[in-house]
Amino acid sequence: MSKFFSISSEWLIGCLISAFAYAFLFYLNGWLTNSWTCDLGVKWIYLPAGLRLFLTLIFGFSGAAGIALASFLISYFGDFPGDLIICIGA
Repeated sequence: MSKFFSISSEWLIGCLISAFAYAFLFYLNGWLTNSWTCDLGVKWIYLPAGLRLFLTLIFGFSGAAGIALASFLISYFGDFPGDLIICIGA
């Protein structure tokens, strides 16, 4: 049981690190490229794209789950408040 707990805690830590890093870089990118916005959510430069690749290569599934969680929360509390279907799709 102890080995299972350590694996799940490692998975959770990887997921949380991925979610926080992705959300931080998303908002930093929004702040840096605010004047270069084409449309709602469309930027000329998107820094988190490289981070997504890095996190999934380093953390695997927990990195991908963290990115998905952060993307959902960014969509739900950001540009599409209350529209659950669009937030899940994003």
